[in-house]
Amino acid sequence: MRKILLFFLIAIMSVCVFAKSRTAEIEFIDAKNVAHKKTISLTRVADDVWRAKVPVAEIPKYAKKVNVIYQNAVAQKGEDGYFVLGDNRLGHFTKDNGSLVCWKFFMPIYGMKNPRGTFVAMIKGLQYEAGIFVSVKKGVYKISPSFEIGKHGYDPYEDIVVDFYDLKGNDANYSGMARAYRKYQLERGEVKPIKERMKTSPTLAYSAQSMFVRVKHACKDLKNRVARQTPENEPKLFCYYSFDWFIDMMKRMKEMGIKNAEMCMVGWQAGGFDGRYPQYFPIPEKLGGEAALREAIKTAKSLDYQIVCHTNATEWVEIGEGFDLDDIIFLPNGKRPSLAGAWVGGCTFHPCLQRVYDRFIENDFKRISELGFRGNHHIDVLGCMKA
Repeated sequence: MRKILLFFLIAIMSVCVFAKSRTAEIEFIDAKNVAHKKTISLTRVADDVWRAKVPVAEIPKYAKKVNVIYQNAVAQKGEDGYFVLGDNRLGHFTKDNGSLVCWKFFMPIYGMKNPRGTFVAMIKGLQYEAGIFVSVKKGVYKISPSFEIGKHGYDPYEDIVVDFYDLKGNDANYSGMARAYRKYQLERGEVKPIKERMKTSPTLAYSAQSMFVRVKHACKDLKNRVARQTPENEPKLFCYYSFDWFIDMMKRMKEMGIKNAEMCMVGWQAGGFDGRYPQYFPIPEKLGGEAALREAIKTAKSLDYQIVCHTNATEWVEIGEGFDLDDIIFLPNGKRPSLAGAWVGGCTFHPCLQRVYDRFIENDFKRISELGFRGNHHIDVLGCMKA
């Protein structure tokens, strides 16, 4: 009897996706973690697209967090289907209790497929303050975005907007969710397919039709990580592949019949892989120094290979020349966040990208370009980092 009542409750909460009206429950969470709830009606903005909107002027001053719980984003343990997160994770309805949080999503989307329908949600307003939460209590699953407006020390700056797309037929699955998001991105001109961009970019056209080859040349001792590095305690730099070895490898590739390739040199710079950012020079003598690097680049071009290098604009370490705490982002409480633990270069800090541009793009990146690299420049993780 209890199980029957539970399914009946879910049926009420998660109305059939063909319903003529839709609602969402809005939770305004205060400083004491108390939820103040209200229900809003969704606006139909297109065929099978429903919008939940919370105007910025209507967000209470006391709210530290705002949750948007869509009526159809509910499922029961054991039901067919799944939920999908914007960081590429997918989960089935198998638990009695628990929770899952997705903060660093690559795409501002999430979705759910259950016996009552399939939808994908796209966060279009205040997306940079949002996380995606999955909760399950007594076998009842819910998925919703949560907007952490009290976390960063400033008032919300735009309306909360979440659009819910009904997916039917052959699109009622996770592939359909992806296609719906791709269609949205293309139609609003946010992205262009590579096949279109390569028409005006010979460099991109070459990359799209070539094998991509990454070689990690050097890295500090991974077994001896030091959090606060100085020249006195800096871990040993290991040379994996010298520039001379790299030259020989490219020649052998050409002899084997590999006509097109884009070579990407990793750990080629001062400190090796992730070892001394924002510092790039001098080039490690263990690898052959700058002269051998220039020769490797020259060889790649002579073989009709594009050649680029791996750089980083989001993770700096104290031992790197040019590191300055004044360039590092900080929280409203004055603390500067760093990545947990020690990576190869020590504690890693996130610089303000404006300072990266002001201090290093015109100087170091220009010097890197003058080494002769030509291709699609690689800046590590920048394109998939949430702002």
